[in-house]
Amino acid sequence: MSFSTTLWKIAVLCITVLATRAESREVPSQGIKTANGDFYIPSPRMNMVGNFGDKYYFIESIPTQTDYYSALTFCPNEHPAMTSVRVDSQEELRYITSYGINTTIPAGTYWTGATSFGLYSWPDGSLLEDLYIDRGNDYAPMCLYFHGSNAAGERLWGERCINRHFPICQIITSK
Repeated sequence: MSFSTTLWKIAVLCITVLATRAESREVPSQGIKTANGDFYIPSPRMNMVGNFGDKYYFIESIPTQTDYYSALTFCPNEHPAMTSVRVDSQEELRYITSYGINTTIPAGTYWTGATSFGLYSWPDGSLLEDLYIDRGNDYAPMCLYFHGSNAAGERLWGERCINRHFPICQIITSK
């Protein structure tokens, strides 16, 4: 085997390995298995902008705005600065971060913090189908959206947002 043939095979092998590790833009058909064992299927209006390892990145489809933002500019890291948000649900929401830290948010109270995108669930364990958290800063106040159903089959939805200018960003951590 000549030296040039060996180099060619090594190059092909490297390209193959890199291709298999490259970012995918498809969500598994069964959804993304999250850190708490549930399967998450994003809303149709959320576009997956890539994933690497156990992180999946999504950005909302807003035709007049999405062109100006990318996952790199809108999701600079896993801990976007967040301002306060008021939760006016009838029950408490439990915030489950990708690191497995549970924080209870009583209805009608304000919660502040800096965190990656997580999943909310009702106290009885039923998971909301969708949740979006928009970071808050001088130009884009924080927004919170959620909808889904509880164990009794009741539809739940909510929206807390003031003067939103930017598309919503999601970061999902798979198990």
